[in-house]
Amino acid sequence: MKKRVGIAVKAEETVATFELLLDRWILPRWGDRKAAEIKPLEFEAWFEALTSTPYGGNKRPLSWATVAKLKSMMSQVYKHAQRHELIEAAIGSDGRPTNPMLLARSESGTEYEAAVVTPGQMVVILDQLAGPETQLEWTLALLHAATALRPEEAFCLQWSDIDWLKGQININRAWSKGKLKSGKTIGSMTHVVMHPVLADALASWRRESCYSGDEEWVFASKKFKGKVPRAAGTAAQDYLRSAAVKAGVILPGYRGSFGWHNLRHSLATFFAANEVNLPVIQSMLRHARPSTTALYTRRVNAPQLAAQEKFLAAIKLTPAA
Repeated sequence: MKKRVGIAVKAEETVATFELLLDRWILPRWGDRKAAEIKPLEFEAWFEALTSTPYGGNKRPLSWATVAKLKSMMSQVYKHAQRHELIEAAIGSDGRPTNPMLLARSESGTEYEAAVVTPGQMVVILDQLAGPETQLEWTLALLHAATALRPEEAFCLQWSDIDWLKGQININRAWSKGKLKSGKTIGSMTHVVMHPVLADALASWRRESCYSGDEEWVFASKKFKGKVPRAAGTAAQDYLRSAAVKAGVILPGYRGSFGWHNLRHSLATFFAANEVNLPVIQSMLRHARPSTTALYTRRVNAPQLAAQEKFLAAIKLTPAA
């Protein structure tokens, strides 16, 4: 697939999200105002209204996570206007143009916390998927769990993308909503390491697959006779979620979000808990910024657990007890 070029080129899905935010929320509220005349307190009042007034079909207020996306979008609008000298760019103490959107306060956190699969739970999930009829799903689960590939990257792999000699999987394309798309970022279109154990699992699946040619999909759809990849959402709903229930990751009837991307969060969390350096985690997840990687990890780590264990031991509580 043709590589994207340009400065800070956004992925197609990111552009689509920005357009949605602009059309649904930003332009209806601020489209008739001059950006330079809007006061930070007006934005704050807007944020408060969005998170306290029911909206949409579910009649629920927006989450602060959604408001954070709106704020980020508006911040980029201001930056763009300042860069093209459409509005004045005041200079801060660091010598850089200040962004008036940064003066508007909002909740920075998010209530959403991705369900994380522990190694023990992953063993149960793989056991649930082990079988001749679900070898594709078993391989998918292992691949996501061990590499932190994004679903849109994993499902559009072709056998030629796997470099057996170098022990790596090359990310050359993405597949989302039924068509090929550019990757998340230019930096994400690289490769991930492939341990020999993972290579053996992929080789085993290739021997069983009806679609094993170099230019065929690794996880081809039987329904469409191998012409397109397997549907990620269907595979997660029909196989991964039920296995996660058996493993105790989510409860029966769980209505929250849970899918292949949770395995990406899980690997990052496992690395952080086992004191893998942040730069290594960042390189595994192929994030452009460490701050993004930090969102994928939990703060619980081995030293904290050891410190807590000392207190429990002091009050005579042990695992045996």
